[in-house]
Amino acid sequence: MAPSATVVSFTWPLVLMVLLDQGAYGVPVLKRIPLWARVVALATAISRAILANRRRAALRARLDGKRVLITGGASGIGLQLARRCARLGADVIIWDIQPEACVRALEDVRELAASSSTVVARTVDVTDRERVYAEVERMRLDVGELDVVVLNAGVVSGKHVARADDDAMLRTMDVNALSHFWLVRATLPAMLERNAGQIVTIASASALGGGPGLADYAASKAAAFIFAESVRMEVRKAGKTGVTVTTVCPFFVSTGMFEGVRTRLSWLLPVLEPAAVADRIVDAIQARDAVVMIPPILHVMPLLRALLPVQAFDAVGDVLGITTSMDGFIGRGGPAQVGLRS
Repeated sequence: MAPSATVVSFTWPLVLMVLLDQGAYGVPVLKRIPLWARVVALATAISRAILANRRRAALRARLDGKRVLITGGASGIGLQLARRCARLGADVIIWDIQPEACVRALEDVRELAASSSTVVARTVDVTDRERVYAEVERMRLDVGELDVVVLNAGVVSGKHVARADDDAMLRTMDVNALSHFWLVRATLPAMLERNAGQIVTIASASALGGGPGLADYAASKAAAFIFAESVRMEVRKAGKTGVTVTTVCPFFVSTGMFEGVRTRLSWLLPVLEPAAVADRIVDAIQARDAVVMIPPILHVMPLLRALLPVQAFDAVGDVLGITTSMDGFIGRGGPAQVGLRS
């Protein structure tokens, strides 16, 4: 996304808040803030966003020669990421639980890769802690230390809690959250020692607030989000400025994992295309962003939750169609979802 487009897409919700909330509808705190003060704050935010985007353009890191590991990399967002990183000259390591998908992804990505890029695919269950540790050690010996680790593997059951399956809920937590613990523990120490590297967590917009049919999925993504934030703060406290922790929260993505999901206001919260999401993630990797919301309007969600009464926040969810988005959910179904991304 171009810097100007990023600025506009991020700031227009703030413009609406300033202009439409002159009467402070539903937001008592803003009623005590004069309009001129809100306008000044808005102008400051816009100018800071413009300057930040200029800095991002100047500091973009090159991926050629970097070793990039992508979990759930044989399909969906993961495959799109693998293609883009390989095109940019990175050495790409794909992990996925499905052997056949690994073979297909390997052929696919190698065809698109730059001449300097090496592509490897391994069948790995990210919930198998000992296997994760062993594979990381194997990669360390074969290709060297990893530069970028993308925690992308994910599953979804799409069932209401009362009808959910115990094993499926446990699997959701294992794949979407606990697996991050093992891979980060296996790779972060070397990054800290070298003061170089990046951990990228593909969380979800549901980490900011759940919805019907998303209880286990949203809980696992919230756990992944907070885990990544805690790791980021630990890295910062250690003074390791060369190590970056990036967290990405996309809305529903049309990869099949969320087949049947609908959004009421597609002009505001569209079901995203995996290629566009992958482009934004690569941009975030190169710019070393900390937190990325796709679309950027999701940045407003924590503010709304903090300022609005519960009933008003729920009403916003009704208007946006969040409370009904999973009503038509089909998904891929079965254990084959493991290792795929929304």
